[in-house]
This record gives sequence, structure tokens and C-alpha cells, in this order.
Amino acid sequence: MKRRALPKTAFVHPGWGRRIVRCEFYHAGSGREIWTQQVEARLEDPLGGPGPRATPSLSEGKLFVTGSTGWFLCLDAVTGGILWKQQLQAVAERDAPMWGFSASPLVVDSLVIVYAGGGGDKGVLAFDVSSGELRWSAAAEDSSYSSPQLNTIVGERLVLMMSGAGLRMLDSRTGNLRLNYEWATSGYRAVQPKVIDGDTVLIPTGANTGTRAIRVSKDGAALSSEELWTSRQMKPDFSDFVIYEGNAY
Repeated sequence: MKRRALPKTAFVHPGWGRRIVRCEFYHAGSGREIWTQQVEARLEDPLGGPGPRATPSLSEGKLFVTGSTGWFLCLDAVTGGILWKQQLQAVAERDAPMWGFSASPLVVDSLVIVYAGGGGDKGVLAFDVSSGELRWSAAAEDSSYSSPQLNTIVGERLVLMMSGAGLRMLDSRTGNLRLNYEWATSGYRAVQPKVIDGDTVLIPTGANTGTRAIRVSKDGAALSSEELWTSRQMKPDFSDFVIYEGNAY
């Protein structure tokens, strides 16, 4: 049977309602619904609402979806069928965060990486994209509604993960910790770090804490960092900032 191709103009909507993990696929030109997939669960959150918080990630015909209660799905992007699923609460051995699991999945080669915030080494989880098996896990503290980010820093391909404790940089293949920059906040972090010129990272924090720039350097196999500046004038909380022509907005 010939496999149908993905429409060239389509969009995915992470729906909400009584069935919290609901993914809807529409034709962008006509608005026609192509397929819907859902898993029954519900997060009671009067502030943020019951629906998903994370953006789905599409890679090579597979759609990866994070639900606010911890359902983590790999869907066939053409049909919407569930190829595999994991429950982040069970894998990370934790309850759902106050405002739900919010990390968008990050696909790196044969891995799909997601933040779960469990104790010990169950903070960041990397699953095999084909089988859904856990390939590695790494520590990353709680109080994060941010997402793992892939970037190249001082020549290394690293996964950056923000939490209430600071910024961790992990080897994308193994999850090994390459650098742990500690800058704790009494609240949470929900936005993304920004990498500039391959060695400088802006760490944003809301709630009057501000933004800090650090420079990463490499000596042999070891990574280290130094603080360049900290400003309380820029304190993004929910909205990410952008870097353009040497300025942060």
C-alpha cells in the first residue's frame, strides 16, 4: 500500500479540553481537519487552563508531542496513529509540575529529548525516536517550564537546559554533563537561553532577577565559564527575547 505524503501546507495544533493530550492536524489552505489524536487525561490548572503547553516537534514523518500531565507521544504525522508513548511522571518518578509539563521535544539525530524535572538523574530524558526506549537520562533541577535547546558552543554540540537552579550543558549523544552554571532563582525559568558568537550565553530570568551573560571557554577537555555582566533591566518571564545586530530585544 502506497504511503500518503504529508501535505505541503499543513499545521499542527495542540488542542485542549477534557482529553488533555489532543493533537489536531489541519490543511493550511482550506482549514480542513486531516486527523485528530488524543489520550484521556486532565490537568486541573485554573491559571493556565487544562490544555498542553508545549509545541509539537516534527522530524522525518514523526510528530512528538508533550502533554501537560506527562503523556509523551510519538505519532505518525501522516495518519496521526500512535507509534509509541511514554508517561513522564512514571519515567521521571515525579508528579506533574504545578503548571504542567511544558517542555517542547528536541529531536537530535536518533534521539528525542525532553525535560521532565525528576530527581537524581531523571531531569532530562532522551528516548529512541524509533522505539521509544530510554537511551539516557541526566540531572536537571525542578522549577523549569523551559525546553531543551541544541546549540554549538566552543565547537561542542550541546543540549542547553534551564532550570530554577541555573543552566546545564549536556553532551547531546550521551547526556554527560559538560558544564553546570549555577545561578539559582527563588521562582522558575520558562524562557530560552541565547547563544552569541559560539561562546557567550545569555541566561534570562524573570521576577526581578534579570539576565546574565556568561562566556564559555575550553581548556583541553574541560569547559569553564565566567560572568560578563548581569542586568536587572531585562527580565523576560514568559516571552523569549531575540538577538539582532548585537542587541537583545
